[in-house]
Amino acid sequence: MAFTQFKNVGEVFKKYPLKVKRAALIPKEIVKMAPEWLQADINFALQQALFRHSEAAICEQIIYPVLRAVWKECFLEGMLLWSHTQFVVDDTLSGIPDFLFSKRTDYDSEVLTAPILLAVEAKKDNFEEGWGQCLAEMIAAQQVNEQPDWAIYGIVSNGKLWEFAQLKANIFTKHTSHIDILDLSRIYSGLYTMLEDCRQQFVTSN
Repeated sequence: MAFTQFKNVGEVFKKYPLKVKRAALIPKEIVKMAPEWLQADINFALQQALFRHSEAAICEQIIYPVLRAVWKECFLEGMLLWSHTQFVVDDTLSGIPDFLFSKRTDYDSEVLTAPILLAVEAKKDNFEEGWGQCLAEMIAAQQVNEQPDWAIYGIVSNGKLWEFAQLKANIFTKHTSHIDILDLSRIYSGLYTMLEDCRQQFVTSN
């Protein structure tokens, strides 16, 4: 069963029993402002509105630029950002995540190791299906990393709205609300907060 075969989190829970809760994963205060150049790029994409015409355009013009900016500005040294790369754990957990962050190792971009944050586009604005796929990918990352104390993070977005979650041990936690792309610095700050936690996990596991 590929990641995309999980149509909602309920289908994931049937195979992988988890506890579910809602909590504030992202601080209310902005801990890291979005760079002005990123704000200008996203404003341009929103004004032109060409991203509305295809799912690929949403990824290329909205989601990937935001992820890439956080990576490039803050986490380039210790992490890699992968786009549409094959990720296989077993016959059940396999597929091609839209985007994922992983720990940078001596293999660099030759081998995908230690996935830690996964991002899924909510195709046709279907967040329910997006979270089914994303949670399956988070479980796959958890199994690959074999670090029971690590938090794995997930994002589902349709470009305009961004939702965030965490998987730690057997507890799946959804952030209390979505964030609109017009509040770009909050999205950027949330990504920074999650990836900084990932970086600290890498440090303590060495």
